[in-house]
Amino acid sequence: MKNQADFGNVYLFVENVAFCFDLYLTREILADTKNFGVTQNFLAESVSDPGEEWFAMRRNLHRPLSPSSSDAQITRVSDYVKLGLDSLARPGGSCTCDISGQAFVAGVAMRSASELLFGQAQPRLELACHKLLSILGRVTGNALALPSVVPTPARLTIGYRHKAALSEVRRVMDKGEYAPGSACDALVKNLPEDSKGRSSEMLIGAMLAAYRVSAAAMSWCIFYLLQNVEWLAKSYREAEAVGDNEVSLDDIPSIHAVVMESLRLRPPTWLLDRVALRDVVVCNRFSVPRGGTVTMSPFLVQRGTVNFVRPHEFVPERWISKFPGDNNQAFLAFGAGKRTCPGRNATVRVIAGFLLGILQWSSNISARVDLQSVRVLTQNAQTPEGLSYRVVKR
Repeated sequence: MKNQADFGNVYLFVENVAFCFDLYLTREILADTKNFGVTQNFLAESVSDPGEEWFAMRRNLHRPLSPSSSDAQITRVSDYVKLGLDSLARPGGSCTCDISGQAFVAGVAMRSASELLFGQAQPRLELACHKLLSILGRVTGNALALPSVVPTPARLTIGYRHKAALSEVRRVMDKGEYAPGSACDALVKNLPEDSKGRSSEMLIGAMLAAYRVSAAAMSWCIFYLLQNVEWLAKSYREAEAVGDNEVSLDDIPSIHAVVMESLRLRPPTWLLDRVALRDVVVCNRFSVPRGGTVTMSPFLVQRGTVNFVRPHEFVPERWISKFPGDNNQAFLAFGAGKRTCPGRNATVRVIAGFLLGILQWSSNISARVDLQSVRVLTQNAQTPEGLSYRVVKR
């Protein structure tokens, strides 16, 4: 194809829409905040240059979610998981838990998201975000969905639930119902009063992203461990060795490697879009007209044979001893550049804490379905649909 001959892995659908899975073009576009914009919020209402204030808010989110301050999440989430499994096992006096679908992992992910951003549980906000994300799933990733300007019942419901979630965030901010040193605290302290609207939008977007990414990734980790007995055994040994002590990722290298490899194979955010704010030429070879959209896929980049050795296989050891031929610059599960997910370090620790909790609580994990029958759902995030497994208490 002429497009591939001229540009490499770039395909032009129509004049103003291109699909790119060339690593270097992708990283260049993601890093170029001057020439490429994103939608102002997750509702895809409009595209504009966000301005320095917006990036200042993101920097404020980064600081409380740094690796050192996020390590405590591993133990906190693992304890929460064990309490949740106890409550599931208790009603019938059984020592087993059957986990089907996303209900259990979604609960863990949503509670973790609110604690990450606000430093404490926010039940009302968690419920509002859950309702909003459930209706967003009907239109995001749906090629047949009508444009956002068409007032369909689903779009109207999204608007109502969006307002409800924003109202809840503003209530939390105005009443100071967040912990000192939390991401919300950093935003409130460092921004003028007239920026609360934008900061509320950012917190809602961060809450939804933390929820959907963590929940999907937790399930993929279990999915791959169920098919890899060696790594399941390694992870069990690590979980037993650390016991009830406070842990960091350095204490659980196998569990950490499982998380990273699952994110490489199945990045929950598998598509990224950028819109050109002006005519631009990327890497001196790829022209994008003003208003043109470039869609990029971390999923395809991370499975590229030029970027990783054995790219389609589950090989966690690549994250313990770097493989010659692997290019970790191709790991784009959290994006790249100034718009990299602020919670990337914390999210990895939340997912590791989920695995640690299940492994410490249980003596055995087994699939309740044929894993080959598990399908990939790609609405809000890549999610294993139909995954069901059983955990047996120690």
